[in-house]
Amino acid sequence: IRGEPAPPSWLYLFTRLFGSSALRERYLRRVEQMIEGDLAPEVFDRLVDSELEKIRDVVVHDPRLWPFDRGDSALGAPARLKAAHRRRLEILRRTIDELRGRRAEPLAIRGFLVRPRGGAPWVEIENRSESPVDLSGYRLSVSLESAGRALFGERVLDAGAAIRWPLAREGEHLSPAGGVLSLWRRDEERRATVLADFAIYGYQSEGLVYGRSGGGWGFIDESEQRAGGDISARKGAGYDFVHGVEESSGGDLRIWFKPLGLPVDEALKIEVLLRYRPVSDAEWEEIQLRWEETLFRFSVALEKSDDRPRTAYYFLARAEDGVERAFPLGAPDLTCFLDRRPEITINEVCPRPGPQTDSPGEFIELHNASDRPVSLRGMYLTDTQRLTTRWRIAEDVVIAPGGYEVFYADGLDRGRHTDFKLSNSGEFLGLFGPVSEGNLKIDAIAFRGVPPGQSWGRTQDATKGFRVWRDPTPGRRNMPKIPPEYLERQSTRD
Repeated sequence: IRGEPAPPSWLYLFTRLFGSSALRERYLRRVEQMIEGDLAPEVFDRLVDSELEKIRDVVVHDPRLWPFDRGDSALGAPARLKAAHRRRLEILRRTIDELRGRRAEPLAIRGFLVRPRGGAPWVEIENRSESPVDLSGYRLSVSLESAGRALFGERVLDAGAAIRWPLAREGEHLSPAGGVLSLWRRDEERRATVLADFAIYGYQSEGLVYGRSGGGWGFIDESEQRAGGDISARKGAGYDFVHGVEESSGGDLRIWFKPLGLPVDEALKIEVLLRYRPVSDAEWEEIQLRWEETLFRFSVALEKSDDRPRTAYYFLARAEDGVERAFPLGAPDLTCFLDRRPEITINEVCPRPGPQTDSPGEFIELHNASDRPVSLRGMYLTDTQRLTTRWRIAEDVVIAPGGYEVFYADGLDRGRHTDFKLSNSGEFLGLFGPVSEGNLKIDAIAFRGVPPGQSWGRTQDATKGFRVWRDPTPGRRNMPKIPPEYLERQSTRD
């Protein structure tokens, strides 16, 4: 039912589940089992009585510790709680009966065309009932959160008939990247607008209709689609894939794409394109990926470039039957990125804190050697080369130009505390970019074991050399600590 506030994101999945009569019935049966089992009145009563015994003595001797008793006896509250539970169970049982007794909606979305070769996008609505249906109470929308506007006017759709309605003429916008198309009906008895039918769809190919086929949804060429006819679905390339970005020792990049669950002979029938553009540009460019026989994947090489702008990209897999799939799902509205590599270095680490009370603990210091601020959100710190996504920096930590940020390797896994600890004897430590930007290496070091209370850091900030520092400087420039006696002698001379 349409209303406020807007439904949370999980409601999309829940609504799809209730769209299947078989899944809906399984869900309702499970709720009934819970009503007769864990939620049964006698089970709930025992739980309340058990909890009451734990606090009975305190409540009896000091009623002020029971602030929500509305002035009644504290010992009377459990009875009210049990009565409220029984009322809720009764409402739940009536709701189940109502859902099972609800009649099937007469109208349904049969199919729609988002990217026509010519003309306007359209949707086709069919009457699955045995009686004519007045369309004046129906609305189309591109979300599950609002019913949109009435489109059909004073029209009647005969039993078994279908109507094809142009969407662009009414200002509706169906994204080619995917989205929702929903059909709503005005229920005068309930004085509400209810969801009659909906379709959640992914990337749409040009000239292909997306419609119902054999209990599911599929694609067919618009030239073969006739209003009221049967839809014979095309298969396409599937939805499962993996992709990545690799960097050679010389700095060249290789972007690769690998479909999953397909035999090699079937994968070779797919044409895979990489579509890309600098984020400041409006037009997409594309290049075809080549098949690598030894690695069973498609890939393309990009030469090293120090001035490459931040670039958005996604893949388009086109099958022999003309069906296109975009990866990641949601492209081109949702893309991956190749970013300019930030000048962030692992500047200092302290794997063995000293016994001093003011010791900072095990820490990892990052330094921004550039002249612009850099956000670390989405980057990863790791102590193993085999898992470059070990611990994600979830907070929007911004390092100022020339600045420092400190993370604590204590295994607490919260805020700026990583989920791993540093080895006392030394190990690998790496900083890697976000997954959406290829998870490329930003910096990595191999530090050695150091005495307790000392650190391993760069000889000078952002340089290649390392040394043991007797006095760690987390969050500050790496430099020796000047002995107090030297400062005292210098002050005396002055």
